[in-house]
Amino acid sequence: MKTLKKYLTPKSFNLLILLFSIALPLAACAKTSDKNLQPTNNQLVQIDAPQTVYAGEPFLIKLTTQSSVQNVKVTWNNRSLNPIFKDENGQKTAEVLLSVPLKTKETQRNLTLTADNNSKKLTYHASFAVEHKEYPEQRLTVSKKFVSPNKAEQERIKKEAKIIKAALNKVSTERYWDLPLSRPIPYIKTEEETIGRVSSVYGLRRFFNNQEKDPHKGVDLSAPKNEKILACMDGKVVLVGDFFYSGRCVFVDHGQGILTYYLHMTEPLVKEGQIVKRGETLGLVGSTGRSTGPHLHLGFTVLGETVNPAPFMPDL
Repeated sequence: MKTLKKYLTPKSFNLLILLFSIALPLAACAKTSDKNLQPTNNQLVQIDAPQTVYAGEPFLIKLTTQSSVQNVKVTWNNRSLNPIFKDENGQKTAEVLLSVPLKTKETQRNLTLTADNNSKKLTYHASFAVEHKEYPEQRLTVSKKFVSPNKAEQERIKKEAKIIKAALNKVSTERYWDLPLSRPIPYIKTEEETIGRVSSVYGLRRFFNNQEKDPHKGVDLSAPKNEKILACMDGKVVLVGDFFYSGRCVFVDHGQGILTYYLHMTEPLVKEGQIVKRGETLGLVGSTGRSTGPHLHLGFTVLGETVNPAPFMPDL
């Protein structure tokens, strides 16, 4: 993926990013491909970001600011977070994970960054081109109740959807996440079987009993019943449930709006509020909920949007 370093300076102009402040009525940025160039006194913020982003996929932006820049806030898709910076050679750097919803029809999306600099209020605007991919179909046969739930089941589904949405919309101030994601089930191939094979990719147009439902918002990994499921990154368990569609499941908050979730377990082995480390066992593979056989459904959520984990899981 090509990236573009976006520098914000008081006298240069580029259509991608505009800088406004109380002290300076209008200023903007120039782009450069010099990877060694860092902000100077006249370059308060550098944004290193992709030139193009894709619907349904996460992407990483890197921020570098002068030490005088404080209280940085990033707003994307009407969600805001305060990046966690670290000091490097007199400057501050931070990483922010963002994403674009799978079903969006937008061809452009905007980012806003606000900050303080020596009592001056700064606001930056960046535009990203959004591209769309085509996904294949997948047709599955499941129990009739998972396609046409009765009234009681519909009420249950609504209640559970609210619980899940609340968990996925968390934007905690801590940062546990660190890329890349680790495999929740290691890939093992023997003469007898293959464990951890990707059986369903993200984004599939799904038909259950020939009725089209929501796209597949996760990656399915095949594994035998009771195979261990491992945490993809450090985090905090925020939800353990047994839901109509998801079955027995675990949701892990990795901080700053990043969550992973693990569905269709036979048995969760962690509790809500528990801190887990990358590679720690969360539960056992099963086939609970809407499932056609033992496997793990891995979900990856960025600021409330469930997107494809594959770009940040190189060994998937």
